[in-house]
Amino acid sequence: MRTLESSSLPTASSFSQLKQYFIYSYAQFWFWGQDLAHHKQQTFIAYGFKRFPPPSDTGGKSMYLLSLPHGRFLCLWAYGLLIGECGKRAVFLRRGSFKLQITEEVILNLPDEYMTFESLRLNLVKGDSASVRLWWQYQSELISTILNYESWIFSQMGPAYRPTCLKRWRHKKFELNTVVPTLMGLKALGRTAASQNS
Repeated sequence: MRTLESSSLPTASSFSQLKQYFIYSYAQFWFWGQDLAHHKQQTFIAYGFKRFPPPSDTGGKSMYLLSLPHGRFLCLWAYGLLIGECGKRAVFLRRGSFKLQITEEVILNLPDEYMTFESLRLNLVKGDSASVRLWWQYQSELISTILNYESWIFSQMGPAYRPTCLKRWRHKKFELNTVVPTLMGLKALGRTAASQNS
């Protein structure tokens, strides 16, 4: 199984930007966890997520599904997220991991039940242009979704809420004031990369 080949990705500063994004995504999982810990699922439900509790015999955490425009969707678990589009393969980002993964099979319909990690049947993203293009297209969508969610959180919880969440996080080197510039830059990078690989 091949890993992602650098020749298939946009070059220049894209790798350092991508690393920044991965670091931020780790913090974003913390933020989502804080929202759930302090407001149960009420915050997610109010935003539009649908909750799927795990099967009683698994002892796992709930899955949350958010429907996105154009048939796309975002699934969240405690250990990672899946972003995809009906009729295409989906991309998985594990919490705290730098590995890019993609489902082996097409997801035909919007998920309507709990999906286990094993059922996703993931592979490392290959170096072929189709997989890379799909990855970057989804990352642009994911970044837009995060920005929209965080804007909503700001309007609902106030300006002191996220800094308070961050104070509870052990990774103190993370700077909250770098979030929006990092995400906006990567959003533009994702659009450019997807168009270059088309």
